[in-house]
Amino acid sequence: MAVLKKRWVPVLAPTMFKNEHLGDSYVMETGSLVSRGITVNLMNITGDMKKQNLNVSFRITEVKEGKAYTRVTGVEMQPSGIKRLVRRGRNKLDDSILVELKAGQKARIKPIIITKNLTNNHTVTAVRVRAREIIKEVCGQLNFETLVYDIVQMKLQRYLRTQLNAIYPIRSVDIRKCILLTKHSSEEEQPLEESSYQGEQETYEDGERS
Repeated sequence: MAVLKKRWVPVLAPTMFKNEHLGDSYVMETGSLVSRGITVNLMNITGDMKKQNLNVSFRITEVKEGKAYTRVTGVEMQPSGIKRLVRRGRNKLDDSILVELKAGQKARIKPIIITKNLTNNHTVTAVRVRAREIIKEVCGQLNFETLVYDIVQMKLQRYLRTQLNAIYPIRSVDIRKCILLTKHSSEEEQPLEESSYQGEQETYEDGERS
């Protein structure tokens, strides 16, 4: 009777992160890795210090030729990063939006919007409603991989800020969390696509993202 031995299996990021090495799992049966989740700080994947406030979640979809392959299932800001956004004399708008993506995927996206100054409830409501409209419209054009890529690259945040500035001056827009809903998490990785909306270049004032 053959004796099974444990071995190390490298876990790789999906194509959108250039199949970077995420870590290793010590298992006896490689098939047991399928559907397991792993969360990694984005800085460790990209080597970019500016990305240290984001964690990315992955789920293993298959093990092939001794390597475990993943798809992305979520991205989330660290609490310390969110805390640094909040200042006195500004409004902080949190929201949680259920969106339907391309090909019927569903996700939950949680933006955080900071105004440049304090404003009234009527304006806050107008900003929140418009942000929801924009997010739902944009997400309907994208698959989940493209959505996460645009969040990581700050493209969606820049676009939202540009559009919302027409209602009231916005200090910053961030996505504190975006997750693919569980029933879709075992699907295979979808290809990155070119998103058609355009964001403006970020500007900086007094050492802060504006």
